[in-house]
Amino acid sequence: MVMTFREFEPLPLKLREEGVAIISTPDIRWARCNVKSLNLLPNVMGREQALRAGAFEAIFIRDGKVTEGAGSNLFAVIGKKVITPPAGPYILSGITREVVLRIGKENGLEMVERELKLSQLPLADELFLTGTTVEILPVVRLDGKPIATGRPGEKTKFLCRAFQEQIASK
Repeated sequence: MVMTFREFEPLPLKLREEGVAIISTPDIRWARCNVKSLNLLPNVMGREQALRAGAFEAIFIRDGKVTEGAGSNLFAVIGKKVITPPAGPYILSGITREVVLRIGKENGLEMVERELKLSQLPLADELFLTGTTVEILPVVRLDGKPIATGRPGEKTKFLCRAFQEQIASK
């Protein structure tokens, strides 16, 4: 067994307040992404591609559909629905993703797990990432183009506050 340790550096508050940019990239991973393994080369390559493009994260696209981010899960607010791709073999369904789904439902939001096409994302009202280290992080640009107003949306801000309250109460 090998273990490494490093100090956790929280994300700068500015990223939460202003949002981040993401890029889309083909999902070249194997068909069992829900298995947590050390086979993360495509994820590392996606992250590197994002950094070179001046973006925070890369989201994977398979057959025109969003799977997940290189190190996160993606949600889209479209109308009154908060949509994320369904759990299954093409995503590693994170704990933070599950908590956000629960918090949203408990607060009366329509949380939906269903297919999300890349073509829907530029038309979304809001996008956000979830993950252990990013918690809930607004996305304001996709592939160089703004999402909606180019600012974090109200549902994302609400979920972020509710998530922080949940953490503080534990």
